[in-house]
Amino acid sequence: MKVLDNCRRLQIYLLVLLLGLFGCAVPKQNKQTLNCDKKDYDCRIAENTKIIEQDPLAADAYADRGGAYHFKKQYDEAIADHNKALELSPDSAFIYNNRAYSYKGKRDYDKALADYNKAIELRPDDADYYQGRGYLHQERGEKSLAEIDFNKAKELEKLKEKP
Repeated sequence: MKVLDNCRRLQIYLLVLLLGLFGCAVPKQNKQTLNCDKKDYDCRIAENTKIIEQDPLAADAYADRGGAYHFKKQYDEAIADHNKALELSPDSAFIYNNRAYSYKGKRDYDKALADYNKAIELRPDDADYYQGRGYLHQERGEKSLAEIDFNKAKELEKLKEKP
């Protein structure tokens, strides 16, 4: 009986391993191209909603729809979509950064700061995240912290330019 139990455990372990290797256990990314102008936010919301209805695991469809909501200043909807995108893709610095913008739009500076910090933790070589956090510090009146982040962003940009 014990041999059967161990064999069954091994089968389950191998199945889980194979699912992970072939992407079955990973949230899907939206491979569809939207038929929308980049600034046609209503179209982006509608198209991404269709994609999400067909594939509820399309993390980037939630993220893109969240971005469209953000630009329409519908911050609660944007944050809800970014939350779902992060649930599906928890290591996306890009999504943390975008949710930070929406929190900043709501003037929820503490949550925005936490998201900028997480984006930087995940991608410390991305100048955009330091710049975003710098603007947040500037808006909060934290000039010395803003200057530190702006300088770090400039430093990272210079490193990118070097051949």
